[in-house]
Amino acid sequence: MTRKRAHYSRALSVFALFVAVLPVLVVLVRPGALASTPPLFLPAVTYPSGGHLALSIAVADLNGDGRPDLVVANCASIGPSGCDGGLDVLLGNGDGTFQSPVGYRSGGIRTFSVAIADVNRDGTPDLVATNVCADSTCTRGSVGVLLGNGDGTFQTAATFDVGGP
Repeated sequence: MTRKRAHYSRALSVFALFVAVLPVLVVLVRPGALASTPPLFLPAVTYPSGGHLALSIAVADLNGDGRPDLVVANCASIGPSGCDGGLDVLLGNGDGTFQSPVGYRSGGIRTFSVAIADVNRDGTPDLVATNVCADSTCTRGSVGVLLGNGDGTFQTAATFDVGGP
């Protein structure tokens, strides 16, 4: 490439960059340009989680209505054995709001996290919870599996030990 062509190519690149950036600069510099732009998010709305010390949340359509629903891993209650494991389901209304929580026991103590998957391959979402303790001795952890009924409700947790000393 000749020196003249290289200079022409570089000048053309700078011009193209200027043309690409100029509209953005005009919008940002123009007074009130951003004032008329609607907010990207509405103010936060808080919902009760149904328990205490919420640690984890998962989002999926749990009842087949096409709307996102929430599952919160938390303490169902705080008693003599500590934090009884719980999962709370908040069904979505489809407009960014949610119904009151419906609580389920996770099958252990101190539920740490929750995942949503179709673990038994029946086409409906199921819940899988990790529990720090399987029981009040807290010598081993557990996993609780709550099979879904397809309507946003779940069966009693089946628990599986994950080991210990």
